[in-house]
Amino acid sequence: MLTKRESVLIADDNSIVRQGLQLFLEESGMEVVGLAADGKQAIEKTQKLDPDLLLLDIVMPIMDGLQALATIKKSQSRTRVIMLTAVDDPSTLKHALALGADALLLKDDGPDSLKRAISAALAGNMLYIGWDAMKAGAGLA
Repeated sequence: MLTKRESVLIADDNSIVRQGLQLFLEESGMEVVGLAADGKQAIEKTQKLDPDLLLLDIVMPIMDGLQALATIKKSQSRTRVIMLTAVDDPSTLKHALALGADALLLKDDGPDSLKRAISAALAGNMLYIGWDAMKAGAGLA
């Protein structure tokens, strides 16, 4: 019996991060259907490619990840969104959650954390990895 490979779009302004994530995800059995370097491209490619999952950086040029997240969620897209970021600010966390992020992951967390975040997001569960102190700081603990 064939099982569908999860499709992923990666949006990050750093090409090394995009390529590294692509390699990791493909080695993990996922299908990377596209790469985006800014929030505007992330929106366009999400609409065109309809991926199961979007890994979305917060700080990007042209349009940041939070603006892109808001637009994607307003469009009623079925795509699950994991915010992947180096920003460790509680107000940013709270804002991403309010906009509908399906999971939050700090970039300095390891590959096992990324796998857990992907599994949780695809299953429809919210997961915040590496954010324990910030959740408390944002009043979410």
